[in-house]
Amino acid sequence: MTERLELRIETALSSGAATERADDLLAEGYAQALKLDSERLALERRITALAARADDPVTAQELRRAWLRHRTLGRELGDLRALLRRLKELV
Repeated sequence: MTERLELRIETALSSGAATERADDLLAEGYAQALKLDSERLALERRITALAARADDPVTAQELRRAWLRHRTLGRELGDLRALLRRLKELV
Protein backbone atom coordinates (compact mmCIF):
# COMPACT_ATOMS: atom_id res chain seq x y z
CA MET A 1 0.00 0.00 0.00
CA THR A 2 2.80 2.41 0.82
CA GLU A 3 4.30 2.06 -2.65
CA ARG A 4 1.00 2.92 -4.35
CA LEU A 5 0.47 5.86 -2.03
CA GLU A 6 4.01 7.11 -2.66
CA LEU A 7 3.44 6.83 -6.42
CA ARG A 8 0.20 8.83 -6.15
CA ILE A 9 1.96 11.50 -4.07
CA GLU A 10 4.84 11.69 -6.55
CA THR A 11 2.34 12.05 -9.40
CA ALA A 12 0.57 14.85 -7.52
CA LEU A 13 3.90 16.57 -6.86
CA SER A 14 4.94 16.42 -10.50
CA SER A 15 1.57 17.66 -11.75
CA GLY A 16 1.03 20.32 -9.06
CA ALA A 17 -2.21 18.67 -7.92
CA ALA A 18 -5.21 20.70 -6.85
CA THR A 19 -5.27 21.58 -3.17
CA GLU A 20 -8.21 19.32 -2.31
CA ARG A 21 -6.49 16.32 -3.89
CA ALA A 22 -3.32 17.19 -2.00
CA ASP A 23 -5.33 17.42 1.22
CA ASP A 24 -6.76 13.94 0.66
CA LEU A 25 -3.32 12.53 -0.09
CA LEU A 26 -1.88 14.20 3.01
CA ALA A 27 -4.59 12.71 5.21
CA GLU A 28 -4.06 9.26 3.71
CA GLY A 29 -0.30 9.64 3.98
CA TYR A 30 -0.41 10.70 7.62
CA ALA A 31 -2.67 7.74 8.42
CA GLN A 32 -0.24 5.39 6.68
CA ALA A 33 2.72 6.96 8.53
CA LEU A 34 0.96 6.37 11.86
CA LYS A 35 0.30 2.76 10.89
CA LEU A 36 3.94 2.20 9.94
CA ASP A 37 5.13 3.89 13.13
CA SER A 38 2.80 1.75 15.22
CA GLU A 39 4.06 -1.42 13.55
CA ARG A 40 7.64 -0.28 14.14
CA LEU A 41 7.01 0.30 17.85
CA ALA A 42 5.38 -3.11 18.21
CA LEU A 43 8.40 -4.66 16.49
CA GLU A 44 10.73 -2.86 18.89
CA ARG A 45 8.93 -4.47 21.82
CA ARG A 46 9.08 -7.85 20.07
CA ILE A 47 12.79 -7.42 19.35
CA THR A 48 13.45 -6.64 23.01
CA ALA A 49 11.60 -9.79 24.09
CA LEU A 50 13.39 -11.93 21.50
CA ALA A 51 16.81 -10.54 22.39
CA ALA A 52 16.45 -11.96 25.90
CA ARG A 53 16.26 -15.45 24.38
CA ALA A 54 18.62 -14.98 21.41
CA ASP A 55 20.78 -17.95 22.42
CA ASP A 56 18.09 -20.25 20.98
CA PRO A 57 18.71 -20.68 17.20
CA VAL A 58 15.01 -20.49 16.29
CA THR A 59 14.56 -17.34 18.36
CA ALA A 60 17.74 -15.86 16.89
CA GLN A 61 16.35 -16.40 13.38
CA GLU A 62 13.06 -14.76 14.36
CA LEU A 63 14.99 -11.87 15.91
CA ARG A 64 16.89 -11.37 12.67
CA ARG A 65 13.66 -11.30 10.63
CA ALA A 66 12.09 -8.85 13.07
CA TRP A 67 15.14 -6.59 12.95
CA LEU A 68 15.16 -6.60 9.12
CA ARG A 69 11.46 -5.74 9.04
CA HIS A 70 12.06 -2.96 11.59
CA ARG A 71 14.83 -1.52 9.42
CA THR A 72 12.64 -1.72 6.29
CA LEU A 73 9.77 0.00 8.08
CA GLY A 74 12.11 2.77 9.20
CA ARG A 75 13.23 3.36 5.63
CA GLU A 76 9.64 3.32 4.31
CA LEU A 77 8.54 5.70 7.04
CA GLY A 78 11.39 8.11 6.31
CA ASP A 79 10.64 8.08 2.57
CA LEU A 80 6.92 8.63 3.16
CA ARG A 81 7.52 11.49 5.60
CA ALA A 82 9.84 13.19 3.10
CA LEU A 83 7.16 12.98 0.40
CA LEU A 84 4.51 14.27 2.80
CA ARG A 85 6.69 17.29 3.64
CA ARG A 86 7.02 18.10 -0.05
CA LEU A 87 3.29 17.61 -0.62
CA LYS A 88 2.43 19.83 2.34
CA GLU A 89 4.17 22.69 0.56
CA LEU A 90 1.47 22.51 -2.17
CA VAL A 91 -1.32 23.07 0.32
